[in-house]
Amino acid sequence: MTAPAYQNSPTRGARKWSPEVESGGISQFSPVSGGTAWRGKSSLTSIPKGAGYNRQNMERTLAIIKPDAVERKFAGQIIQRIEEAGFRVAAMRLVTLSKPVAEGFYAVHRERPFFPHLTAFMSSGPAVVMVLETDGAIKKWRDLMGATDPAKAAPGTLRAAFGSGIERNATHGSDAPDTAAFEIGYFFPGVDLV
Repeated sequence: MTAPAYQNSPTRGARKWSPEVESGGISQFSPVSGGTAWRGKSSLTSIPKGAGYNRQNMERTLAIIKPDAVERKFAGQIIQRIEEAGFRVAAMRLVTLSKPVAEGFYAVHRERPFFPHLTAFMSSGPAVVMVLETDGAIKKWRDLMGATDPAKAAPGTLRAAFGSGIERNATHGSDAPDTAAFEIGYFFPGVDLV
């Protein structure tokens, strides 16, 4: 697995970062904590068999309630919809991202024309980051969020209900298991999720 290098740490100056697959896990530098975390893929995106009652087929994904939705006081309604849809919130944090942390998180989009606007927006105010868990969590969360453009999102989706534009679309979600592993480790390094 390859990913763009993380260039700046908000707490420790310039650093180079890249994930490496090691013994079935991902080793990564976490700019959110300024430290390192080693997390096995199974401990980030799926629940090991036998870990809890009836949780063998659960999957995990990262979800973000973006600054626009937090500012407009929609976080509670979005969390309620998440729980009503059958997700378990395995972890949650209220964060205000620095610009370098936002740039590191969205580094895969660094060469895209929207990158400066996206990272400025994501560092403009508080956001809620969560680890969601359910069977097929990644697809289920993306279905609940709806299309990136709220104007094209299906009625009843979060982005149709709470988004106001492509950038200010209220929510973010991982798009694949590898992405979920990276994103969960980025915001919850060293956290043993149960």
